[in-house]
Amino acid sequence: PDLYTDDDGGPFYNRLRSTGGTLLLDYEFGNGVTLSSVSGFYQYKNYQFIDTDQAIANYSTATFTEQYDQFSQEIRLISSKDSAFTWFLGAYVDKNNNDVVSTTDQDARNLLPLVVPAPAGSTARTAAFVNARILGSVTDFRENADSWAFFGEASQKLGPVTLRGGLRYEEINKDVDFLRCDSTPYSGCSPLPLRTGNRKDKKFQPAITLETRPAEDVMIYTSFKKGFKSGGFSGTDG
Repeated sequence: PDLYTDDDGGPFYNRLRSTGGTLLLDYEFGNGVTLSSVSGFYQYKNYQFIDTDQAIANYSTATFTEQYDQFSQEIRLISSKDSAFTWFLGAYVDKNNNDVVSTTDQDARNLLPLVVPAPAGSTARTAAFVNARILGSVTDFRENADSWAFFGEASQKLGPVTLRGGLRYEEINKDVDFLRCDSTPYSGCSPLPLRTGNRKDKKFQPAITLETRPAEDVMIYTSFKKGFKSGGFSGTDG
C-alpha cells in the first residue's frame, strides 16, 4: 500500500491559506502634533489530513481544521519633536478567536491478516471477527480573546542627558469551550461540551530610561522596563 494515501485512496495533505493587511493613517495638526491610526486584520485557515500511525496499515488517521481571525486597532497622539519636552499617548484594542476541530479514527481491521469481502464503501481488508469499522473521536476547541491597553511616554532633555518615563496598563480576557465525543462508528459523533474556562490578566508596565549622546553617532543609555505575557489554554491536552 502507498504510504501517502489513506485506505480509500485519498491523499494526505496540509493546506494553509492566510490573508492579512495593515492600514496606517497619519494626520498632522498645525502645532506639529500628529494623530496616528493603525488598523490590522489577519486570518488563516488550516486543514490537515494525516496518517497518525506512520505505517502502511492505515490503522489510524486524523484531521485538523483550524480557523483564526484577529482584528486590532491602535490610536496614538504624538507631540511635536521640535521641543525639549516630548510625549505621546495611545490606546490599543485587539479581538481574536480560534476554532480547532480535530478528528481521529482507528480501523482495527487493517492490522489483522484475516480478510473477508468488504462491505459497500469500506476497505477491502476487512477482518472477519471485527464488527465495527471505526472507533473515532471528535474534539472542538474554541478560544476567544479580547484585550485593551492605554499607554503613554514623556521625554525631557536635560542638557546632554534625556530622561524618558512611560507607563502601560493592559487587560486580557480569554474564554474557552472544549467539546468532545467518542463514538462507534465515528460517523455518529457530535461533540458535546466538556469544559469551559475563563481567565483575566491585567498588569501595569512601567518603563524608565536615561540616555546621553556623547557624539553624533553614539548613544549610551540605561533603562528599566517591565512587561508580561498573558496565560492561555491548551487545545491538545486530554
